[in-house]
Amino acid sequence: MTKVYDRDLLNHSARLLENAGIPVFCKTYGGLVTIYYSLFVLIDDQLEDAIKLLKDPNHVVSNPVDIDEFYRTAWMPEEQFFKKMLDMLLSVIAVLICGFTLLLIIYYNTHFFKEMQYMLLPVIKILIGFTLLLIIYRNIHS
Repeated sequence: MTKVYDRDLLNHSARLLENAGIPVFCKTYGGLVTIYYSLFVLIDDQLEDAIKLLKDPNHVVSNPVDIDEFYRTAWMPEEQFFKKMLDMLLSVIAVLICGFTLLLIIYYNTHFFKEMQYMLLPVIKILIGFTLLLIIYRNIHS
């Protein structure tokens, strides 16, 4: 939406917009010498209201949103994103381990070789235990 070089102006603008019900996102750009900041309006329909509000602080926003509710539900912080990704990854791993364990059990029951009995049974037990640990971990951290 806008680019500024003054951090105080950025913070003032962001607070003004958020207090009026317009959620924003601030990003820092630059290197060692030149640093500038960008301010983005997160809801496209509120862009015109945001521009008018920055020009005239007395402007009334036509469709304000509850900022706290918006950030809590629509805007996912980075740590929650990684938590969701880890949760999804653990779910996929648990399903794959269950499938592999099922195949080993079927193989064990249909091709009962005495040479393989001492190897397959402990592997099956370890896989089942690991799957249970993944499921417990997912339930604790979700």
